[in-house]
Amino acid sequence: MARLVPHHRRRRVAVDPLDTLHINLFYYNFKLDNAAGFGVQSKDFADEWDLTVDWTPNDSLTFSLVAAYAKPDNGAKQYTGGDEDWSYLMLYASYNLD
Repeated sequence: MARLVPHHRRRRVAVDPLDTLHINLFYYNFKLDNAAGFGVQSKDFADEWDLTVDWTPNDSLTFSLVAAYAKPDNGAKQYTGGDEDWSYLMLYASYNLD
């Protein structure tokens, strides 16, 4: 069975500038554990950076911003046939009714 796994080069930096504000920056280096199982030659799949910002103005309400950017390596290019970078931005809110 072939799997995509985060390699040991996973890193995280966290900052809490306020009690209500939490910021995280993650870096992942994705590798294929069995490149041949995916029909490719390279185990190097992608590098990804994620930024999360969580703001909790009170006990019931939380706003979260997530931004991500991924750059494909040779394994991803061989598997998908493309070489485009990938990014997204997401904003969501949660409200606790308790």
